[in-house]
Amino acid sequence: MHGTDPPQRPFLARLLVNPLRPGPPAGALGEFYNQCASMLRAGLTILRTLDSLSEQAGSGRIRRRIPAMMQQISEGGTAADAFALFPSIFDPIHVAMIRAGERAGRLDDTFETLAESCKRRSRLTKIFITAVLYPVLLLHFALFALPFIERLIGDDTPYWRLALPPFAGLYGAFLLLFLAPRVLRQFPATAYVLDVVRGLIPFVSGIAEKLALGRTARALEGLYGAGVTLGDAMPAAGDACGNEILRRKLRRMAPMIESGMTLSDAMRAVGGFPSTFVNMIATGEESGQLSGMLANAADYYEDRAETALKRAAIIIPIVFYIIVACYIGFQIVRAYTQMLSQRFEGIEELNR
Repeated sequence: MHGTDPPQRPFLARLLVNPLRPGPPAGALGEFYNQCASMLRAGLTILRTLDSLSEQAGSGRIRRRIPAMMQQISEGGTAADAFALFPSIFDPIHVAMIRAGERAGRLDDTFETLAESCKRRSRLTKIFITAVLYPVLLLHFALFALPFIERLIGDDTPYWRLALPPFAGLYGAFLLLFLAPRVLRQFPATAYVLDVVRGLIPFVSGIAEKLALGRTARALEGLYGAGVTLGDAMPAAGDACGNEILRRKLRRMAPMIESGMTLSDAMRAVGGFPSTFVNMIATGEESGQLSGMLANAADYYEDRAETALKRAAIIIPIVFYIIVACYIGFQIVRAYTQMLSQRFEGIEELNR
């Protein structure tokens, strides 16, 4: 079928390729969801909405999948079935929310919730990229420039031999810190270990916790608001949170809630949730506005994560500047020390 995802890859390819294959940008996905919500509110059916977006969707990766999605719906499938055709494009938690919204007759509201979530994620991603882009470029400039300095002061080693080790170290660190975890997170045991280690890093742990709680609250709000029971929503919210420790806690809470325990009491029983988060949930339960309070909790923790990332956008460049300055200074001192040492050795030989 035209536009479908590629056939299932062998295990090794799925292990190494799938986690590293980029999906559509969060901003483009959010804009697509927002257009869906607007057209549905205008009275269009989901089929006509997709037909209109088959030429208007900003992302080519989404646009190429729309014909297959329309065919799925034309043959009697639901909107959720159509979106589920492409898990590499539409996250499974998004599909679950679409399915719930479709059953509850609130598909437009569901798309609006997804659009806001994607736009928030896009904004956070841009903040992080802005924070690290210039320092990384500065570090590359330093790695390119230092071999020239060494050659100018008398080192006859070929440029590429001088430049290769630092670049190999830089990209090796990048693979270790960013790409390897994406591969290892496919396995629950290694994902759990990675999250435990991340929780021990002071500044990173706070941002990671806020993001995970914000995603959890947003997923619960979307599913519960669309009519899914809390017991059924807990595993899906766990899959959406991006934290294996929190995912396991949410799965442990599901049978507690199904047995009649409230969400806030289940959180207290499992433990490890911030008191502010638990108290917000308890307030929503007492007032009968749990869905609204989940949305408030999501906004609260996403705002705190955004504030922390903005603070990081100030701190990270300063740290990089200090590292680069120290590295350049060390290399210059080392190079001149070697040059002076060679000259003194030559003088001593002449004196003999």
